[in-house]
Amino acid sequence: INGELMCEVEDNDAKYSRKSGIIALQMHPGPPMKIQFRNLRIKMLD
Repeated sequence: INGELMCEVEDNDAKYSRKSGIIALQMHPGPPMKIQFRNLRIKMLD
């Protein structure tokens, strides 16, 4: 957020990991809330 890393996940389970596919943004159920996204960027890693 605002240029700061908030989360980093590394999944090494070959059965479920994917090299390509869809990127999704998830909101969990709960009390009413508002979620906004702006200027999302994706950076390819080596």
